Amino acid sequence: MEKAQENHLIKGLCIGQERVEISHLQFADDTIFFLAEDEEVWNNLLEVLNLFCTILGLKINKAKCSLAGINSDCEKLIRMADYWGCEVGSWPIKYLGLPLGDRPRALMFWDPAVEKMEKKTSKLEEGLLIQMR
Repeated sequence: MEKAQENHLIKGLCIGQERVEISHLQFADDTIFFLAEDEEVWNNLLEVLNLFCTILGLKINKAKCSLAGINSDCEKLIRMADYWGCEVGSWPIKYLGLPLGDRPRALMFWDPAVEKMEKKTSKLEEGLLIQMR
């Protein structure tokens, strides 16, 4: 990714007053890309990913992939998603199980995470009760 950026094949989004360019976030096997709305940049990313997968013998799970635009041309987004073989997503997107692009100070933001933990806790409690009998 760094080489692709250095060679101007991929252009990330510039954020903040310092105009820091960010092209992706990665945690374990989850990656999210932030790219300029330029079909050539997106096609270059696809080529880089395909090359990476070919070399390492990996495969991208396109069922888990989506493209979500910010102030984007919907037709262009649909066309790119078609070309990539994935769906068009919407904001907020989920990253590591949490909504990205939403308001974390709002209590509703945390509802899905709280519900998930409550389910896990109740199953754990249920398992402990069964063992105690």
